[in-house]
Amino acid sequence: MTPPRRKPGTPEREITWHRAWAFGMAFLVLICLAIRYAEPVRDTDLYWQMAYGRQMVETGSIKPDHALYTWTPSETTAVYCAWLPEVLLHLLHQLGGLAPLFALRYLCLLFFAAVVLYWARRHRVLNHPLTWAVVLLGILMSRTAAFLKPEIFSYVLMIGAVSSWFALRAAGEPGWRRCYMFPALMLVWVNTHGGFIFGALFYATVAVGETLNRWFSPAIALPSRTFRHLWISMILSALTVFATPYGAAYPVHLLGVLTPTDLGGQEMVRAYQSIFHPTATALRFPQYLSLAALMLVPLLLQRWRRRRFDWALVLSHAVFLILYVRFLRTTYFWVPIFALTAIQLLAERRGFWWPRTKRAAGMVGGVIGLILLLSAGQAVYASICRPLARRWCGFGVSYTCPVHEAEYIGTYFPGERLGNDYDNGGYLLWALGPETQIMVDARRFPFKSWLPRHQAFLGGQNLDAYFREFPCRIYCVSFQHQALVTALIQHRDWNVAFFGPSSVVFVRRDLPIPDEAPRVSEEVGEIRNLRWALHVLRVAVALRDLETADHILERMHQFFRCPVHRRQVEAAEDLVAGTRAYYNDDFTTAVARLESCRRSTILSHDVVLAWSYNRLTLAAWERGDVSAALGAAESALRIQPGSLASLYNAGAIEWMQIRERGGGQRSSVLERGPQWNGRLRAFLARTREGPRRAAPFRQAAQGMLDGSYAERPRLADERMFF
Repeated sequence: MTPPRRKPGTPEREITWHRAWAFGMAFLVLICLAIRYAEPVRDTDLYWQMAYGRQMVETGSIKPDHALYTWTPSETTAVYCAWLPEVLLHLLHQLGGLAPLFALRYLCLLFFAAVVLYWARRHRVLNHPLTWAVVLLGILMSRTAAFLKPEIFSYVLMIGAVSSWFALRAAGEPGWRRCYMFPALMLVWVNTHGGFIFGALFYATVAVGETLNRWFSPAIALPSRTFRHLWISMILSALTVFATPYGAAYPVHLLGVLTPTDLGGQEMVRAYQSIFHPTATALRFPQYLSLAALMLVPLLLQRWRRRRFDWALVLSHAVFLILYVRFLRTTYFWVPIFALTAIQLLAERRGFWWPRTKRAAGMVGGVIGLILLLSAGQAVYASICRPLARRWCGFGVSYTCPVHEAEYIGTYFPGERLGNDYDNGGYLLWALGPETQIMVDARRFPFKSWLPRHQAFLGGQNLDAYFREFPCRIYCVSFQHQALVTALIQHRDWNVAFFGPSSVVFVRRDLPIPDEAPRVSEEVGEIRNLRWALHVLRVAVALRDLETADHILERMHQFFRCPVHRRQVEAAEDLVAGTRAYYNDDFTTAVARLESCRRSTILSHDVVLAWSYNRLTLAAWERGDVSAALGAAESALRIQPGSLASLYNAGAIEWMQIRERGGGQRSSVLERGPQWNGRLRAFLARTREGPRRAAPFRQAAQGMLDGSYAERPRLADERMFF
């Protein structure tokens, strides 16, 4: 809408903002945009989307075969309609690899900025500092849209839909033709991404809001002709849902997807969490919401004081603010509504953001500039020093995608049925399929019937039952799933064949590993995300590959120099030094370094720490220091309550200690042993079915419990039970 004109003869009281404000803030916004979104491919969704695009180009059908890439049970009737962006993403990748895709991401974000600045220029508020604060905040709030997958096209189309609505309102009576932008956009949207549902919701709130305006706020209502064509366009937009390759099956499927039962099954997907969920705090959406309210509320209040209540505006904000708060995945839909509303209200040139004196204007500009600077600085710092898991400041492919691991599998185990985790499947599907079929991937919808069992498997639970249900001889497991990686390292049926910067490749013991196959990727030393480097370091240490651990640690010192990194790198040093000390039989140093590592709460190696305490137990026992031996054994139990050696040793030492204090009388041992007998009973229960080496210790433990054992017990070391 055009700003209200000043009456003839009225003195000019408006502050004119110098274009220097615009140049300075534009530079800041561009720097923030360039660094904040200099990210690798975040997840594997891009790759299964491109695999679908490749399949469509090769077969000539725009209905992909969901079961083509997997050997596990999958639902082939699921409807997923995103053929336009899938083909486009595939063709862009064919054209120039990842570079055109990263350019696409920047272009989509710049499209948002261009639309906002177009309206700001039209309303003559381009130089106002608040305009640039709105642009920056909108860019930061668009983070969940900036994935290289069909979702980013929903972001662009939502901007187009909101801008079309504002253009319709600004055009007045001659603008009725603009109503038909809505079904045109929706026709593209329904063939692009399921997010068109939220576009339809926006259209519905606009139509209802404009109807309420005619009843209760006629001064700002649409002209009658435009209003009629608006409702005609809404009906046409609703009909476009049938204009897909799936016809009526698409809306029927969507009704099923939107049921509460199905939405409740999204627990594996972080994007369905609230912005206030503890794991979402790093994204700072509550902070951005507060800043948006600080900008928008004064502008809204100035209009409401003039009794110009806009129902369409209020309804659209109310509905999409609820979505912003409720789901991370839907935060970006409110962004263009917020931004264009702020620009329109700012153009009315009233209230707090339009001071009457130059001094006040300088103060307002300073406040806005400070907010802009702090927000941009915080975002840039987070990108460089505190990137989210598996990412870094730069381009490439994130550690969610097992690039080097897929190359290893394709080279040395081509065509082998592949087991994998939920997160890395999308890349494996694209890189190895359909010749090598995978187990599961982040498409989710083909595997809903058995995903709960897979989720338990990722936590290291029910492994043998899972292997019987889904038999295969090779697994690719992301470092993210540390419990599963640890369980497979310790499992009797699996060997570690290879590990790279993303995942560990396990093979069954009956599957021979070629002699020429490498064991470690050279890229494990080039990891640019500290938390992920710590994941890989843990596995290298667990595999006793201290040479690789040293290499990772050396590169960590080079890559991670921010102050926030110091404590984590020190913990990594303690981990490697403590583990090396254990294997060099320096158990006192091992305990000191590994306890320091554990106190950092960043990472630990509890198995080796417990083993070190157990060796100190044996040393103290040999020199006759019973109290020191018991203390070390109990420390080992504190670290690993289920350790067989520690359960037996702590129970036997306490039994011996009480027996000696009681003069060797059986009754005093039984009466004064509050913990030893429980520990020995736990040891017997845990070794009921083996291992074979436990037999002498079981016999001794049973004798201590029934009073038939009278010797000084022999203690166990951890190796006796492996």
